[in-house]
Amino acid sequence: YNAVPTPEEPKLNFAEQLEVATELSFWPTFFLLAGTGTALSLAVYYLLQLDDLQGDRINPYTFSDRINRTLMYEFGAHAIAVLAVCSELHFVLSLLSLPALMLRALWWYKKKLVIDATTCYNERVQSGLKTHWGLMVGWHAIGALFGFVQVMLHGVLAVHRHEGLRAHFERMGEMHSRHGVHMHGMAGLGHQMMRGM
Repeated sequence: YNAVPTPEEPKLNFAEQLEVATELSFWPTFFLLAGTGTALSLAVYYLLQLDDLQGDRINPYTFSDRINRTLMYEFGAHAIAVLAVCSELHFVLSLLSLPALMLRALWWYKKKLVIDATTCYNERVQSGLKTHWGLMVGWHAIGALFGFVQVMLHGVLAVHRHEGLRAHFERMGEMHSRHGVHMHGMAGLGHQMMRGM
């Protein structure tokens, strides 16, 4: 019996290892960033409106109207972000994001975030709203940061895969090291251009 040798797994370079580790493709990343960015903006808006209510800058009816008419948009943006992550079928990311969506759905079902203009001056109600919205801001901020990092990684990998750009940057680096030019930001670039004139 002669065993057929199995081909060795090809070694991945750093960029390929980074690409495999990111695990989110472009469109789920885009929807994650758009969804969490929208939901984060709305949750911060809610906290600012609550601050205005506590400072007597708006009346309770205006406050409840502004919040209640946008709650569905925040919930929808949250759901889009979670579905974008789950579409990649990544177990750990799904495990981290689904409980937050379930909690948000429970709050929606029990109307914990719906504002009643007659009770919104109650300190206990305001404290509960602050806690709920603070949790929402935290979750959406983490999701937006993760989405931003994913977008940056896609950009770095796109530059790395594009041979023309990579060769251009390598030529620029060789030229600068050959001439002993050390650039520090735009000031160094401007100085170098003026020397060349």
